[in-house]
Amino acid sequence: LKELRFKLHSTIAKVSDDYGRRQQFNTAIAAVMELLNQYDSCVKRGDCQDASGRAVAQEVLEAAVRLLWPIVPHICQHLWHALRPETALWDAAWPVVDEAALVKAEITLMVQVNGKLRGQITVAADAAQDTIETAALANEGAIVALDDYLDLIPNIVAAVGEERFADWKAADGHFYTIPTIVNVPG
Repeated sequence: LKELRFKLHSTIAKVSDDYGRRQQFNTAIAAVMELLNQYDSCVKRGDCQDASGRAVAQEVLEAAVRLLWPIVPHICQHLWHALRPETALWDAAWPVVDEAALVKAEITLMVQVNGKLRGQITVAADAAQDTIETAALANEGAIVALDDYLDLIPNIVAAVGEERFADWKAADGHFYTIPTIVNVPG
């Protein structure tokens, strides 16, 4: 349900920006479609059976109707009447982004070795650099790629000389981490 609430509030933020600043109505519709697809997956898995799941499902459906209302007001009015029979859609406030729902506890990072994607890791959002490096080096794809690279080291040392190889390794022998990629030097 956390993923669905994250998707809901990121969709509210995107659609509000699309309507207000960007005036891109087609991307607003696409964002709501993505939200409803995730909602559908959640329902099919049975995640919306308990009280909290039904509350999130209701929140998603009401927000989707309100987000689409500026584009398709007539059908949204009928859908709103089915969701909340005693209220009018034009009296409902525009959905507000819950910043707490947008905070992720874990993030997924792609692992690259020599610029080639070798796998992905999931770490805590506030993980330290050394924790990310340890997880990246433990990734199976990185291990295989680095094993292949380590077999080439004697040929590289022979070609460039030991001093130059040591200088190169000292200059480039560290990790680069950007928001979604961990680059392992090879």
